[in-house]
Amino acid sequence: MQREQTLQRARPSSAGTRMRPRDPRKALVVLACFFAAAMSAGAAATRSVVTTVHSCSPPADSPDLVISPPHLEILRFGACVAAHENTLAIASPTEGDLGNQAGRIDVLTIALDERGDPHAVPFDVLVGNGGGDHFGSSLALTAHPVAARRLLLVGADGASFDPNGSGGFEGAVHLYESRPEQPAFIRRATVHAATPEPGAEFGRAVAWHPSADAFAVGAHRHDYKAIPDAGSVTVFTQSGHADDSRWKPAQEIHAASPQMSD
Repeated sequence: MQREQTLQRARPSSAGTRMRPRDPRKALVVLACFFAAAMSAGAAATRSVVTTVHSCSPPADSPDLVISPPHLEILRFGACVAAHENTLAIASPTEGDLGNQAGRIDVLTIALDERGDPHAVPFDVLVGNGGGDHFGSSLALTAHPVAARRLLLVGADGASFDPNGSGGFEGAVHLYESRPEQPAFIRRATVHAATPEPGAEFGRAVAWHPSADAFAVGAHRHDYKAIPDAGSVTVFTQSGHADDSRWKPAQEIHAASPQMSD
């Protein structure tokens, strides 16, 4: 596969099928029903959350909460979202003509006032490296069931990483951690595919295992057995103690009958 073709696949032009009309004023609509169960579970730890949350039935005709971009210059706000208990992460990745701008993640706390109405409280902002890394292409948020910490995976499926200095846009996934003694999310690790491949879009999808001791990363344009864009999923596990930030690939999964992507 020629390098020019690889770069075009990893960073589509304005005529590509991945482009969407952009409206900086586009708002993300979040229904309070989505957080109802989490609110009741996390109310004891959040003073601003009431202890009783009524179920949402039937669905309302209008949203209970609309979260807009902090300012109009933020593009593709809400392209990807992840939630755990009363914490919400919203991605604003960049691509196409504005792909060199750094993407960002807005982390919010969803609270209920004395009337039971939800509102969003800004908590943290994470910013990518830019350079077309597509920071925020995927998100996964969880909490460790034993250690008191929140864990956030952020995909950057356009990130360039090649120890040999060739290729580019292989993709990466960043792991952020928040602890009670250090509430702000701190980047603890960055993982790449076991065999980095230009244009594979590693990090297009991410998911945590319920134990928070393993996670999976999708690379839907990874070549396999000479089949272009057959795709793959890599499972990562920790290499040491539960507090260790070192993560290593444990397994690479492929389709039983891999086929070339359309």
